[in-house]
Amino acid sequence: MSSLHTNISTRQISKLFYPLLVIGIILASEIATICSANFIYRGMPISWQSWSAFLVIAPPAALLVGLPAWWLYVIQAENITIKRGIIVGCLSSIAAHPVMWMLVSVSDSLKLNPGLFSNVGMLLPIILVSLLYVGWITTIVGGIAGALLIYLQRALTQEIEPQNEGTL
Repeated sequence: MSSLHTNISTRQISKLFYPLLVIGIILASEIATICSANFIYRGMPISWQSWSAFLVIAPPAALLVGLPAWWLYVIQAENITIKRGIIVGCLSSIAAHPVMWMLVSVSDSLKLNPGLFSNVGMLLPIILVSLLYVGWITTIVGGIAGALLIYLQRALTQEIEPQNEGTL
């Protein structure tokens, strides 16, 4: 056998994990949105129409932040620890707030009617108030989702033995 061949086993994530990662991020964003809306409107009768736009906008924002973060800090780093999953989930949920509010402002401006974001200068204060008021909810949900995704990734990671070529 040549010295170039090693018997070190490698780990490979099952292809089934990636669609489940997307579904997990979407579910976490929806759970965080519903929990945040329930916290904001606690005790008041509300209609779905008053906050249903957030149910549509939160998942793309979470995916825009969560997928690259998971790829860079968990998959590429090959460091699959619960602590790292929680940290990536928490930080991704915090970073998704400004992205979500930017998507809300773009969707509001595309309607061509003056609304909440007719003044772009209000975007930063809205993001800060949102982070202070309900950011803790999304951070908790993101951390829990990060830990669960680590468990899922571990379960779907397989040991792969390198193939040995026959010797002549």
